[in-house]
Amino acid sequence: MVWTAIALLCFAAPAFSASWKVQLNYDKDTSTLELHDFQCPSAKVCVAGGVVVDTSSGKDKVKGTVVVTSDGGAHWDFEEIREVPESLFFLNDSIGWVVSDKGIWQTVEAGRDWKKVSAQKGIQRLWFLNPSHGFAVGGPKAIYETHDGGKEWTRLAASDKPESPVATTSFDTIFFSGRTGMIS
Repeated sequence: MVWTAIALLCFAAPAFSASWKVQLNYDKDTSTLELHDFQCPSAKVCVAGGVVVDTSSGKDKVKGTVVVTSDGGAHWDFEEIREVPESLFFLNDSIGWVVSDKGIWQTVEAGRDWKKVSAQKGIQRLWFLNPSHGFAVGGPKAIYETHDGGKEWTRLAASDKPESPVATTSFDTIFFSGRTGMIS
């Protein structure tokens, strides 16, 4: 979904009375912002990943981007990333990962600087239990585990548990509560 104007809104529910406040308004005549995922590891730090599509030349020029705030949305910075962010995971205010269609990127600076850590393809989502130990899901029919922050991934036997065709099975959600995880 592409919008010519996009607004990031924050919802506050003090004493159960709901209100919304515009935190970022992207309204440009010659480009659009498309956000693919949004993570807020704290009330102050939020990171969104997606693309800016420049239409000024008549041809769409797509650039991966990450939009970052460290003051609860009062100010936002655009950080370029060389691949298109599809999903994000943040362990805390500083350490996070981006999944692109060409690999996995990591930040240790709250989304302000990104380094590619893996060329692993087919990943949809990540979940890390600590800075080293994490899991990835995707397709076709793939569940992976890492013990080095995402540099190397091992395909888990659990990938084969569903009795469904490999070509039509993809995992796109992963969630942990404590040491118990769920994948769908």
